[in-house]
Amino acid sequence: MKNQVKHKSWIIISAMVIFMGTSLSYAQTVGEPGPDFEVNLLGGGSFKLSDQKGKVVFVFLFGNTCSFCKAVGPTVATSIYQEFKSNSDFVAIGLDTWDSSSGESSVTGFKKSTGITFPLALKAKSVERAYETTYDRFMVIDRDGVLAHKGS
Repeated sequence: MKNQVKHKSWIIISAMVIFMGTSLSYAQTVGEPGPDFEVNLLGGGSFKLSDQKGKVVFVFLFGNTCSFCKAVGPTVATSIYQEFKSNSDFVAIGLDTWDSSSGESSVTGFKKSTGITFPLALKAKSVERAYETTYDRFMVIDRDGVLAHKGS
């Protein structure tokens, strides 16, 4: 299982390299520029995609009480984030897309139960809509802001 996750991690990062340079306006499919977004972070502050230009952005879309999201969270924390966090050209963000239950306590509970240490955002349903996706998904946005991977 661990080797499969590492293999998938490399596939995701490799996809980033393959799909650079397309110039369409929405990211419903891989190869298109990712719509910019700004979200409020758990604990304060904000995260804006366009501020990450030049970095590979790993996005984990989750629902704060989603059982699958809670089950995969520890793997994301160890096999993706821990593997790449020392690379200064990599950033990870988790987006809670369950706006109706998204709050400090529910997202803090999710963070504690999964062991995730990268930043998590509250009330990010708008990003889910902009990327025409749903929770329990991953996206990788390449250094040029192009969607390089979208899937589960």
